[in-house]
This record gives sequence, structure tokens and C-alpha cells, in this order.
Amino acid sequence: MLVLDSNGLRGVWACYVHILVLHPICTQMFTSALLWASGDVVAQVANGFGQMLNGGTMDWKRVGIASLFGAIFVGPVGNFWYQFLEYVCTKRLNFELNSICFMGTKLLADTFLYGPMHLLVFFLYMGLVAGNTLVQMKQDIKHDYFPTLLTEGIVWMCIQLVNFRFVPVQHQLLFVNGFSLLDSVFLSWVKYSGTTSS
Repeated sequence: MLVLDSNGLRGVWACYVHILVLHPICTQMFTSALLWASGDVVAQVANGFGQMLNGGTMDWKRVGIASLFGAIFVGPVGNFWYQFLEYVCTKRLNFELNSICFMGTKLLADTFLYGPMHLLVFFLYMGLVAGNTLVQMKQDIKHDYFPTLLTEGIVWMCIQLVNFRFVPVQHQLLFVNGFSLLDSVFLSWVKYSGTTSS
């Protein structure tokens, strides 16, 4: 059994790293679920702060839906993606770690492959769990996908530049999940702006 030491955050970090080594996929799923749920809570509070002060309530179903997206998609797919990028850049393409080719390849692949796919899956998932028809999902994607992709692409390119340059591959998803907290606030706002909580 692992016991946290008196160094507080250092002990929590050591515990996290230990669990990550033993159970990488489950750990990534859990942290992704927690951060996506937190992001939706923040989005609901930010969007309806006045309503909540006047007795409004949190939509816990919506929080669960965001958390499930983090757990079933972001955690496992993100874990695979960062490991895959590292493997391709270092083993297949033989790029020197942190070289311009290494960084550029990772950044381009993340921006033009993973980013668009992640966002499309998000819109499809949200449409499915909302019970939308294919026609409704197509309209939502047509209306929101490209403006959201453009906004996210600019922001995420900067985040990923730091991530790929300074963060060890086993912690890249955690780093991204930290920023995904903000991203899930943004995506919740995109998804639910102009709608009421159910």
C-alpha cells in the first residue's frame, strides 16, 4: 500500500505517478473524467451564475455526460495518441528529441489530425446523448464545427508547443487535461449557449 508522505503535493504527485505506471489507461480515464466534469461545472456556473444565486440548480446529468466523454474518449484515446506520436517521431522517423522536425511533426499531426477528429467526436457524442437526429447533429456540426475548430486550433497549437517541448510523454495527457478543464468550459459553452438546462 502506498502512503502519502508529509510533503503534501509531492506525495500526491508520487502517488499519481505510481498509479499511472501501474494502470496508465485507467488513470488517464479517471483524470480525464474528473477534469471534464469540473469543466462543465465551471461552464454552468459561469453561464448561469445569476440564476444559481437566485436558487438555480446544477444540471448534474450534463456534468455526468461531460465526465463520461472524458472517461470513454479523452482518456484512452489521448493516452494512445501521445504514445503513438512519440513512437512515430522517435522510432519510425528517427527525429532527435525536441528537434524542429520532432516538434513540428507532433504539432502538425495534433493540429490537423487529432484536433479535428476530437472535436467531431465531441459533437457527435453530445448529439447522440441528447437524442438528436442525424439531421440535427449535421446542422449543429455545420453551424458550430468550423468556428470552434478554428478557435481551438489557434489556442491548442500554443499549448501543445509547450507540451511537446517540455513535458515527458507519460505526463502529456495530464498536462493537456489541465487545459482541457478550460477547453471543456469552452465546449460546454458552445454546445449549450442559447439553450436551457434540462
